[in-house]
Amino acid sequence: MRAKFVKTSHGVGSMSARDDPRRRAAALTLVPSQRERQTYLDRGFAPDRFVATGYVKADFTHRTHAAPPFADTRPVVLYAPHWQQHRSSWWRWGRRSCGGSSRTGATI
Repeated sequence: MRAKFVKTSHGVGSMSARDDPRRRAAALTLVPSQRERQTYLDRGFAPDRFVATGYVKADFTHRTHAAPPFADTRPVVLYAPHWQQHRSSWWRWGRRSCGGSSRTGATI
């Protein structure tokens, strides 16, 4: 079975390109807040495809999951390069990093 595309937000969402067609390509989108989730639902996105996870930088030490939120038991790498090239790590080393990680058996 092929792993599905999971999109995660970079930052808190205020610069989010919410109407970008790539948003609809994701099987699941992780957003930083219920408020941000609601902005997508107001635009007609399917509610079951958006999960408010909290803002990772602020919430990282405050929560742990009892079980991973994915059915796949392989390690999962969430990589969220910035969509603007001048702010992104993708163009310098993202593809190479993802390729190396996927060869280890991780889900990228």
